[in-house]
Amino acid sequence: PWGSTDLTREQKISPIRASALILNYLRGTWNSRFAKAGFEFDDQEITVTVPASFDAGAQRLTIAAAEEAGFPDGVRLLEEPQAAFYCWLQRHDSARELWQRLDDCDAGPRHALVIDIGGGTSDFSLFELRLNERSPIPDIRRVAVSEHILLGGDNVDLAIAHFMEPRLAGGGGQLSGAQWHHLVASCRDLKERAL
Repeated sequence: PWGSTDLTREQKISPIRASALILNYLRGTWNSRFAKAGFEFDDQEITVTVPASFDAGAQRLTIAAAEEAGFPDGVRLLEEPQAAFYCWLQRHDSARELWQRLDDCDAGPRHALVIDIGGGTSDFSLFELRLNERSPIPDIRRVAVSEHILLGGDNVDLAIAHFMEPRLAGGGGQLSGAQWHHLVASCRDLKERAL
């Protein structure tokens, strides 16, 4: 952490540098696995996903980190909820299944709400879909994104664990440290299965 006294000022790195180190590691890992097969990282179209709540400044810093990591020119950013929605569409027959599930009496726009519950934050993105006469894939446009909500999966895990602890400890007692960590992990599993 930037305010930590455990490291000297010279040992600390900026968030951009930390991001660049991670991105450079991913670039190297890709090349070690796929370059011999003719798929060099720098020859690919690169898209980096970012939280929907990233403002223009945070997006510029992400691009700066990608440049520092040696990514090729033309890196695109894609918001995580939009990437998740595209992934969902790819896994389903978007041209048929999506439109058949909705009322197909009217060719007007449809809307999809994508909820991205991360470890410490949640984002909500609303997409508008319109039938495209020239393509089986609907036109997709993001029409709204929520404010950055500082409530995420880790908070949900802890809330469930705090709710359950008195029932498990009995008589107003507390769980041991190991029991608490096991309970939190079990609550995470429960949440993931429920969602």
